[in-house]
Amino acid sequence: MTLLTNFALLLTIAVCCNCKSVSLASFLNAVSLRAENLTISLSDVELRGGILSFNGVTLEGNGVHYSGAKHTEPQRDQGKRTVHFPDLANSIDRSIDPCQDFYSFVCNGWIRSHPIPQNHYQYTQTELLKERLNKQIKAILSAPALLPTREDILMRTFYKKCVQNAYSESTEGFRLLFAKTRELHQVSSITDWLLIMKTEQLFHELTVSADEYNSTRNTLQIVPAQPMLSAQIYFDPAYTQEFLATRDVLFRMLAIIAGEDHRMEFISRNLLEHVRRVESLIRVDQTIAKINEETEFNTDSVAVTVGELRHTLRSIDWIRYISAFIPRHLQYSLAKRQVRISQILTVKRMEELLLNMDDQTLEDYLDWKVIFHFSDFLGEKFQLLMEEFSSQVYGVKGRDRTDECVTVTMGMFHDVVGKHYLQRHFNFDSVFGAKELVEDVRNAFLDMLNENEWMDEKTKKRARQKVDTIICEMIGRPNLRKWRLFVEIEGPEVKVARVVEMKGKKRAKCCAVNKNQADSFHANAIRDVIAYDNSIFNETMRKEKYAKLSFNSQNSYYEIVTTMELWMQDKAFLKLETLNTRDSFDTPVTEVNAFYDGSQNQIAIMAGMLQSPFFNASLPRLLNYGAIGVVAGHEITHGFDDNGASYDEAGNKNNWWDEHTYKNFEWKKQCFDEQYGSIVVKDLHVRINGRRTEGENIADNGGMRAAIRAADRLSARVSEHFTIVGLEDFTQMQYFFMNYAFVWCGSTRRATLLNKLATDAHPPDMYRVNVVLSNQPEFAKAFECHPGSPMHPENTCTLW
Repeated sequence: MTLLTNFALLLTIAVCCNCKSVSLASFLNAVSLRAENLTISLSDVELRGGILSFNGVTLEGNGVHYSGAKHTEPQRDQGKRTVHFPDLANSIDRSIDPCQDFYSFVCNGWIRSHPIPQNHYQYTQTELLKERLNKQIKAILSAPALLPTREDILMRTFYKKCVQNAYSESTEGFRLLFAKTRELHQVSSITDWLLIMKTEQLFHELTVSADEYNSTRNTLQIVPAQPMLSAQIYFDPAYTQEFLATRDVLFRMLAIIAGEDHRMEFISRNLLEHVRRVESLIRVDQTIAKINEETEFNTDSVAVTVGELRHTLRSIDWIRYISAFIPRHLQYSLAKRQVRISQILTVKRMEELLLNMDDQTLEDYLDWKVIFHFSDFLGEKFQLLMEEFSSQVYGVKGRDRTDECVTVTMGMFHDVVGKHYLQRHFNFDSVFGAKELVEDVRNAFLDMLNENEWMDEKTKKRARQKVDTIICEMIGRPNLRKWRLFVEIEGPEVKVARVVEMKGKKRAKCCAVNKNQADSFHANAIRDVIAYDNSIFNETMRKEKYAKLSFNSQNSYYEIVTTMELWMQDKAFLKLETLNTRDSFDTPVTEVNAFYDGSQNQIAIMAGMLQSPFFNASLPRLLNYGAIGVVAGHEITHGFDDNGASYDEAGNKNNWWDEHTYKNFEWKKQCFDEQYGSIVVKDLHVRINGRRTEGENIADNGGMRAAIRAADRLSARVSEHFTIVGLEDFTQMQYFFMNYAFVWCGSTRRATLLNKLATDAHPPDMYRVNVVLSNQPEFAKAFECHPGSPMHPENTCTLW
């Protein structure tokens, strides 16, 4: 079998002079390749004047299996008005009437050609993109560091230890569990328990965050703890299987621990004891879940001093507890320092639960918290148990445990990972187009405000001011498409290849610099790789950030994780002495995500999202407006949803609304609660929670309206008529709506969808398409849907 790989696409191949091997990963990114007796042949090879060039590569071998590159990037014929978008064209199901079910009309083909793999809970466009990103990041974490900084070494050590732990058969974790339990059983107060566990919290969680009434400063904050399972899983018969499977896993956890507890000092092998322990956990967690459900929409907070906390939350000696964590120089007048208690009604009811709990139930519950704390370090038996649970409940098998290590490492070292990802994989071309798009969407939202008929002029003016002051962050790097650095340490020299595109060939020019010059050379190379969030490439800032973090390969994974958690905790408390600025940004750029931060009145679109299917700079802009344009509008609208409307342009909680106008706002958003809350999800017989999903539904609908308006502004400004091959019979606006639906194509396992309905603030993807578009008159006009059809109902909802 022969496989010919075409290099016409934008590929980056860096080849050192005198190098004897080339990594396939450099041009077969995100591709799985297996074969016997593999031969690699390069065509049109030239080596002249230190320049190696070639046009293509042929792979030959027995049983060649090639997979992983199913996604085809859409392309536009230069100089023509034709777009090749085979993934979209092949996905359209013409047997479905788009006015009956637009999601199925657009997505059926994609769903049929992308069955859910056995090791996935769901398979969607977003999941595919995350998969590609994770493979790129895993390659970064697994490869030897080139000119490693101290934080590079820490990051790769952490990842390596995590991978080792994922497949470890060591029982060392049980020894740690039993030792910690012995220590905890010697104390009698909740405060002592918390001081010993350090990073573990119970019914109330102490954090540091921006003061919602003065977002420039940080304050101590107490928030209620979340349950292990949601109330819906405990009390709705539709979730019986998940509840029973969870209960079974708890019993089996105890059996494994009892089997390792040879002295039976922690858990005996008595079945009645196991029943008591499991029932204690479930009883407490059920109550926590019920409290959270009953107070879910009560967001009132109160500010008290640390000294006053003892009157509200009597279970903990707060001055003693906080003194153990807060930096010594900040402990002056600690009793007078402000603490904000969020969701005060929930917190008070959690305190009542704790104070009224009998001693045995409390002891059992605390023991479970210790077990969960150590569960990631209890070896192969625990790993297999959790995998069996996933298989039994969700039908998921064969997940790569190292994928979780990639996720955890990205969370712990997101700026270091992000720096390497941006340097190696991100195309800054996308930022320029996205900037223009976001500005169009922002201006469209302002137009919508100006035309709004239910707001008074004073409130409308404040709303416009809020939109005008929204900061948009898009993380990227300068365009290195034309050249790129590849550094290889070899002996006393650092070899550097500068890759240049010339007439379709890849040419690697080699040079050498002394190792002592390498750091300055590298620094100059990346000095220009900056866009918006300059700190991600600021070596000095990063060195300062990680200066007090210390571990090495001799430490165990548990020791490293504990060190990291304590370091992060210390950093959080140090924020009490710093002011927040609106240009501060500390979010993983590799996430396939966008968000709105009310405390800074800021929207952010991560680098992970500025690529297909959400954005492609080579496509007609109208298609991007239907994808990332709606995302941008969605995030702007979050500033005016059920929560964002409470914050002003400076990010402070402040009632800037006229009373009558706010009543109109409440009345109009109630329409969405009722519209989505009336939906019973197909085949599950479970309703969408219209109240829980209210904010996301408002943002989806407002974002779509803003994107439609922005697309209209674009069409009036530039002539960009085009056709998509295979879809020539559709109009421009139909393409816009089709691409919106296309980014949400995917399948989700039944049990996973049930779980999302119980916990997720978003409705299922099908309804993020169909309900949103059914509320848009422009959609009904574009597809000529008759009034009364599912996609053109009589009753629709509009807020913004």
